[in-house]
Amino acid sequence: MDGFSVSSRLTASDWRAYQRAYKRRVQGRGWRGAALVIGTPVFLCVLTILLTRLLRTIVEEKWLSIGILVGYGAMLVVGLIVRSWVKPLSDAAFLGEWTFDFSPLGIRIRRPNVDSITSWTAVREISSSGDHIFIWTDSIAAFLVPIRDLPASLSSERAQTILQDLNNQVGNPPAVVDTEAVPARATINSSERIPQTARTTARSMQALVRWLTWRPFDGRALNAPDFAIALVAVLCCALPIGLDRIGVGSNAEFSYFGAQILACKALALLVLGWIIWRATDPQPAWRTILFILGGLTLLAVPVRWGIEHLDAGIARGVASWSLLAVQLVYLSRALRVASGHKQQRAVAISLVVLLAGSSVIHRYLDMGPLWYVPEDEASNSYVRDEREAERLLMSQPTRIEAAVASMAPRAGDMSIYMVGFAGVGEQKVFAGEISLAAKVIGERYGTQSRSLLLVNDQRDREAHPLASVTGLKFALADIGRRMDRDRDTLVLVISSHGSKEPAISVSNGGIPLNNLTGKDLKEALDEAGIRWRVVVISACHAGAFIPFLSDDRSIVITAAAADRTSFGCSNDRDLTNFGEAFIRDALPEAPSIRAAFEKARDSIAAREHSEGLTPSMPTAYFGAAMEHKLEVEETSLHRTDASSAP
Repeated sequence: MDGFSVSSRLTASDWRAYQRAYKRRVQGRGWRGAALVIGTPVFLCVLTILLTRLLRTIVEEKWLSIGILVGYGAMLVVGLIVRSWVKPLSDAAFLGEWTFDFSPLGIRIRRPNVDSITSWTAVREISSSGDHIFIWTDSIAAFLVPIRDLPASLSSERAQTILQDLNNQVGNPPAVVDTEAVPARATINSSERIPQTARTTARSMQALVRWLTWRPFDGRALNAPDFAIALVAVLCCALPIGLDRIGVGSNAEFSYFGAQILACKALALLVLGWIIWRATDPQPAWRTILFILGGLTLLAVPVRWGIEHLDAGIARGVASWSLLAVQLVYLSRALRVASGHKQQRAVAISLVVLLAGSSVIHRYLDMGPLWYVPEDEASNSYVRDEREAERLLMSQPTRIEAAVASMAPRAGDMSIYMVGFAGVGEQKVFAGEISLAAKVIGERYGTQSRSLLLVNDQRDREAHPLASVTGLKFALADIGRRMDRDRDTLVLVISSHGSKEPAISVSNGGIPLNNLTGKDLKEALDEAGIRWRVVVISACHAGAFIPFLSDDRSIVITAAAADRTSFGCSNDRDLTNFGEAFIRDALPEAPSIRAAFEKARDSIAAREHSEGLTPSMPTAYFGAAMEHKLEVEETSLHRTDASSAP
């Protein structure tokens, strides 16, 4: 049977016609398409509710279902936006000059620098619209023949009949390439040197394995069928879940929060794939990019899992950067073989996106473990704290009274009292800092026997009364009644986290405690009648307390300005940066408290500059009367020490 030839220049309108045909073919299958779009989130919500009830996890089903619906809706919106942006590049894989020769040998496609033949065995269906004939080689890929360019003597119906007859007549024998018909000067696209063969999962998975093991592979097989892509996607999800399960224990439970973060990362991977696809020229099929990204994920996940088990340091950094370089090499090779061209622009853009995306993911999508071992209620410290909270809180007034009653009586004309307040019990650095402050201030101002420490420390809740707003007010009031308010001085040292309100964080596991605000602290001191006071606050934004406490009879020293954070308050530290500079290094030897502050301020500034940190700018207020009184008291203490020396 004779065929016919068509020469055409495909334009953007032809591309839109193909998009409409593709949509009708794949997504517009009557009730099934609507059922898929609507049924998927409903199924996920029902499955979530069943799993949470079956596994008895502490999850709010309503909010989890809302999260699924919102995430699914966001994916649909992103998909619609991406599809609206997608358009072919000029003179690339779709637009431009095409010549089709339809004959019993197959479909010969001639383009600038390309001459290939596709076997009729690769044709799945032939359909038409009012303006085009579509020769489908699978569910989404098709040759597009504009009816406007058919020979004048050939109607669209007759052309479609001829194509159907050719397909039916010679569809069974293997295709043969007529190499004599190909001009010697033509350059054949490497992906089209031999006739197209049907995509199969086995061929695609074989090509994937050969690619990942750095062996020669068939680039056309990366244009994988749906099942192969779905299989790789399942493996990509199962691999991190399975690896994270190793070593957790037999009674581990799955973290639904970690699963949501994993889904967000999968969505980010799709965005990366779309960017790579848009950057390639000529463009391979979209399913090729998906398959390549799935393969890279299978390569990266176990390596990344191993890297995370390395000790933090140079080795981990070198391994991470090496993995990134290897991924780029694999991506470059896959794109080159799949498209027949080096895709340097796509690889460069993917590097930029990977670096930026990794930074965002590390900061905002650190999902933590996918598996965790639930604590028994008997051993759960938070539950135990809740049960003991009432007993602990009710015992605090008695403990504070006993601690104040055990203080030495005031001596001489002027005495100094010290109160320490460690606000956050979950981090040992604050309790350690208050303990050192009590020692240093005791040696400098003779407060060893007139000190009271209010400490939140989950390691030990019995050594000292707990730090709380109520406890601080009670302690200051009791000390205020013991001291001579017109002559004696209070040194109050606070160490904790802070915020701009201003507020000092107060927490101790599951015990319900309120934060200490600037208003609370001022009221506690004023109601206790303590007129002479030195307040040292080691916390972020501590300078915001100065307006509440500053007067002529007060000194207020803070670790950071009102709009700045301080540093060094992690749980692996013994002291904060301010505690080291002021309490440990400057205060013991400085001639005055002002000199100690200035030395600490300069030391902190130099350290933060060398470490590239935003300056915390330690701030202080020195009331003239309090500063003079403290100098007199220190002079008196030194004379007493000198006279008592042998």
